[in-house]
Amino acid sequence: MKRLKSIRGSTFERLTVLKRTPITVTEWIDNKSVVLASTYVGKFPEDIAKRWSKKENKYIEIARPNCITEYNKFMGGVDLLGSMVGRNKIRMKTRKYYMRMFYHIVDMAIVNCWILFKRKNPLIEITLPEFRKELAYCLLNIDKKIWSGRGRPPITTPPKKARRIVPPVDLRQEGNHIAKFSEKRGKCKNADCKGITFIECV
Repeated sequence: MKRLKSIRGSTFERLTVLKRTPITVTEWIDNKSVVLASTYVGKFPEDIAKRWSKKENKYIEIARPNCITEYNKFMGGVDLLGSMVGRNKIRMKTRKYYMRMFYHIVDMAIVNCWILFKRKNPLIEITLPEFRKELAYCLLNIDKKIWSGRGRPPITTPPKKARRIVPPVDLRQEGNHIAKFSEKRGKCKNADCKGITFIECV
């Protein structure tokens, strides 16, 4: 973005619409150039911000766009999200910028899902890395019947070392895989398992 002015407090904005969604890119000149893109808010309405001026050795008042005000108001959540994404992120290296953007969006979606899951299930203690592993296991084992026969077949059963790990609820209750208690005990249908249980699949 080419700015028209370099005076502190000046703002330069560009607006476009993509699939009926307005997107604004705003550049604000403070000590340095600050650029924000948003689908929520843009330049207006502006307010006044106090900033220290080394040149004048005092506080001065400069115009501040509304997107900067909103960012400063909620920056705690934004910074916390960036911190969690940075510690637990997809580490596939690529030189294509759009793939890095795609991986970052996926990481943000996973963190938001984890936060909503903990809010919905406060009694379940699960860390973000554990949540990512469980999510990957669910995605690898769901909708096995739609495999077309091309490429690598989907994983149908967990490895032998992980055989005794209880699958997530979303996977166990997907489709007709609903467990119920039986009056008689029966052997496990898994060929590698010799256990006897009262639980069977509907």
